[in-house]
Amino acid sequence: MNNNVLLGFDVFMRTYGWTRIQLAARILTYFRPMSMLVTQDFHYSIIYLFSVSALKIGEMLFDFQF
Repeated sequence: MNNNVLLGFDVFMRTYGWTRIQLAARILTYFRPMSMLVTQDFHYSIIYLFSVSALKIGEMLFDFQF
């Protein structure tokens, strides 16, 4: 991956990925209050995995230490 691919990935994550995942989590927890804890934990784990993988990709490509 070159810098353009990484910049496109970063822009995509900030404009589409994060907002859509958070919106889906809020909609699911709003319409399914019985399974609210399970849905929240599931979506928070997905967001955590995305953030950790993005940080690791940044460390590998740019030698940053976050």
